[in-house]
Amino acid sequence: MNLSPAAFEKAAKFVKSYARPIDIRLFEFYFEGGSAESVLAELAAYQNADGGFGHGIEPDIQLAESSPMATSVAFQYIQAVNAGIQNSMIARAIQYLLSTYRLNGEYWPPTFENVNDAPHAPWWHVTELQPPPEENWANPNAELLGYLHCYAPFVPPDVLDLVTARARRNLLSQDTIGGLMRYNVMCWQRALPYLPSPLQSEVRNHLRATFAGLGTLSPHTFEEASIAWIAPSPDSILAQMQPEAVRDLLDGEIQRQAEDGGWWPNWTWGQYEDAWETAKQEWAGKITVELLHVLRQYGKA
Repeated sequence: MNLSPAAFEKAAKFVKSYARPIDIRLFEFYFEGGSAESVLAELAAYQNADGGFGHGIEPDIQLAESSPMATSVAFQYIQAVNAGIQNSMIARAIQYLLSTYRLNGEYWPPTFENVNDAPHAPWWHVTELQPPPEENWANPNAELLGYLHCYAPFVPPDVLDLVTARARRNLLSQDTIGGLMRYNVMCWQRALPYLPSPLQSEVRNHLRATFAGLGTLSPHTFEEASIAWIAPSPDSILAQMQPEAVRDLLDGEIQRQAEDGGWWPNWTWGQYEDAWETAKQEWAGKITVELLHVLRQYGKA
């Protein structure tokens, strides 16, 4: 099943009518010859003086101040448009990450206590800062390590070695990727292209072992996470292992398109109802652009 031209146009109209400017610019970059610079110009509005990102770049965290989790989302936009290392926002963001890594526990807190001062999803609420459970260390730590390696000229070698060793201990503490598997898998996959060997090979092997243990894929395998997040291109490990099953799940995503042309989040906050309505629309624009791009990667749009 492919997304019809009419359905694509309906989705494009939805994006241009309801998505955030940054997601509109990303749509234009993917599909209309838009420039990377226009995406990065919108992204700059989310960066704070400390180099980190906030201001709702991660729609479930509406805090203006910076957080490592929001900064990881900003790097996803940077990677999407293949921004060059000379872009000044990158060096500043890396310095923010270096300043927020906690040696006591060896981790980045996804958010800090100030997240409670603004509307947010309940899973980001902070009662007390403490190291994450080992099975969930990867989110966002593994992903952020990947960006340190990608932009290694900005990172002191001893710090890079320290965080890399910590990530390897986390990976090898389990035979497969567990905990909130879907999110930990996404973080390791985003880091994978930038990791050094042997860690890169070890991550790849763990991803294969994790996917091999899933059995037959279903729309519920990854719970609220879309298959487009887990297998974003035909070169993805899961797509290589179960190509037909992945394509079937993408067909299911095509069928989930709403009447308005968009794809909406299938979760809710259950709090801050007015703010959630805004965040929900922001998510819909972001999800729609990302899914259209994935469908295009598979020749389905």
